[in-house]
Amino acid sequence: MKSFLNQPTDPITLSFFRIVFGICFLWESIYFLRIDFIKLFITQPQVHFNYDFAPFIQPLPQPILALLLVGLIAGSLFIIAGKFVKLSSWFIFIAFGYLFLIDKAYYNNHLYLICLFAFFFAITNSEESLSFKKGNPRKVPLWQLLLFQLQLGIVYFYGGVAKINSDWLSRFEPVKTILHQRASDSMLSSLLQTDFAVYFISYGGFAFDLGIAFLLFYRPTRKFGLISALIFNVLNAWIFDDINIFPFMMMGALVLFIDPTEFRKFLNKTIKLKEPTEVKSTTNNSLIYLFTIYFVFQLLLPLRHFLYKGNTEWTGKAQYFSWRMKIQTRETKKLTFSVLNYDKKEIINVNVASFGLNDDQIRLLSMHPETGITFAKAIRKTAEQKGLKNIEVKAEVIVSFNNRAYQSLYRDLDLSKVEEGIFKPRDYVEELK
Repeated sequence: MKSFLNQPTDPITLSFFRIVFGICFLWESIYFLRIDFIKLFITQPQVHFNYDFAPFIQPLPQPILALLLVGLIAGSLFIIAGKFVKLSSWFIFIAFGYLFLIDKAYYNNHLYLICLFAFFFAITNSEESLSFKKGNPRKVPLWQLLLFQLQLGIVYFYGGVAKINSDWLSRFEPVKTILHQRASDSMLSSLLQTDFAVYFISYGGFAFDLGIAFLLFYRPTRKFGLISALIFNVLNAWIFDDINIFPFMMMGALVLFIDPTEFRKFLNKTIKLKEPTEVKSTTNNSLIYLFTIYFVFQLLLPLRHFLYKGNTEWTGKAQYFSWRMKIQTRETKKLTFSVLNYDKKEIINVNVASFGLNDDQIRLLSMHPETGITFAKAIRKTAEQKGLKNIEVKAEVIVSFNNRAYQSLYRDLDLSKVEEGIFKPRDYVEELK
């Protein structure tokens, strides 16, 4: 195993993906700057929806947060140039990971993947080629390439596993709903609303996610896998308008599955590259054990929803960090929180906007029930500060899940008294009808 992992490998594809990653992250960082992410998403809201495992992560003062964002832009430029790559990657992993974990409302699978990739770049030698590094490039051990390849395989495979449900395979939701919405502003509206389009994207997407990693790893089918993955991500970029850099980063990542020698020959047709020198590398047993633990964790974490009852998409339990992508839609009919003041026998309707919540946080209140618990506790705290004692906090959230009939999300109880936790069941959520 050690000799296999230590095989000297041309770093050209890893270095090329480093540049792609840097460009994508630069675009994402500028996007955060353009939408005033620090103010709108971090300092303005009076309530943040923390992860159960990281309740201690709180916003820093705005000037420090602004410096972090500037640092992320600088870090992406260094990664593109191939200078201070490891230092920049560590900074991105820590700083961006911190911003990412402040609030569940900002969770996105591609942001999670960015954090993982930043960590990978921090411990590999992607600056050995296509960079301003002095001297001849050196070959890298094969494990550095495998690290990225295996993670990408897990992302795709579990995207397929998540689709093994009756909504996706029998009701064709949310595909029907998404295509209908996309058809309303598309020149191909008639095609997108056909049964063929629905079946093709539902079953085709399911089969692609489950099988693409095997096609890419197996040399005889690799070319077909690369073409399929390219088409798949182009379609994703066209159909979904809210996944930003994700399909482009995934298209760039396909280079990691191309034979490095062949890719170097291809690039040499336009630019003259120095040939990498072979160096003896050793990987000790402790590193192998750490990688094994990491990938076992990555394989088991997306399966934790089997520990809990109920539809994972509906309850939100064990949904994060599991590569569950685009498998639900919700339409909110009503979203109100109120304080029942028993001393004065009155019902006080809560102005959600008064807490400074942004659109993503408000949307999350109808998508992830545990955020309603956090918000209800904040409402209780505010009410008690105003002198109210004998109170209950309730919510009326009426939603349509994957084009079903509208129904209530929460049971009729005091949400501010509900205890949430990693291992606690979500009995306060109504059963999905």
